[in-house]
Amino acid sequence: MKDFWNERYRADEFAYGKAPNKAFHDFLTSDAHSGQSYSTEKALQDPTVLCLAEGEGRNAVFVASQGCQVLALDYSEEGRRKTLSLAQEMGVVDRIEYHVMDLTSTESLDWIRSLRSNMPEEKRVVIGAVFCFTHLPSEICNSLYEACASILEPDGWIFLEGFGKEQLHYQSGGPKNEALLFEEVSLKETFRPLFKDVKISSEIKQLDEGPYHQGEGHLITVHAHGVK
Repeated sequence: MKDFWNERYRADEFAYGKAPNKAFHDFLTSDAHSGQSYSTEKALQDPTVLCLAEGEGRNAVFVASQGCQVLALDYSEEGRRKTLSLAQEMGVVDRIEYHVMDLTSTESLDWIRSLRSNMPEEKRVVIGAVFCFTHLPSEICNSLYEACASILEPDGWIFLEGFGKEQLHYQSGGPKNEALLFEEVSLKETFRPLFKDVKISSEIKQLDEGPYHQGEGHLITVHAHGVK
């Protein structure tokens, strides 16, 4: 799969566009999810946001443009190259640290869990983790969610958006393996023991994200806030 993603990201065109995921954009710039805007008040504290399976960096660059530091992870070298190119274009390359790492490996889980103790004190405020279209086996995803929750600030959050099971009936993108698609019930069972406030929505949305996310699709979105 690494070769597949490197090949997709090697093209000059951005596979999913340069703009951030719309739901994530609205989440980060709205006060609705927690009563305060992480792009304004919290940005003054120079916080860090994790962006996992970040690909070509559209969400990471957006987070950096809001005043946050970004730690991005993906196993595609071409994704890293495109991310840093976009970050340079937007003037935020100094705010993004991109690690080429396989999220399915024990190494990546250990690396995430170690952030709390290994980051310099002035950068230790990890306020959020972003999973946009991170379609992996559920046991791996669950381990990633738990690892992220373990290093977040008490009022930290996880944002997730990805394709739900009904996406098999649509042609707008995503895996064709049902086991890699999201389900509301299992997400509730995973997130509610970790966070105080968990909001999950399931809806059909119109996608317009580069050449590979076009048309109607079944999207599930998670806002999890307040680490238990």
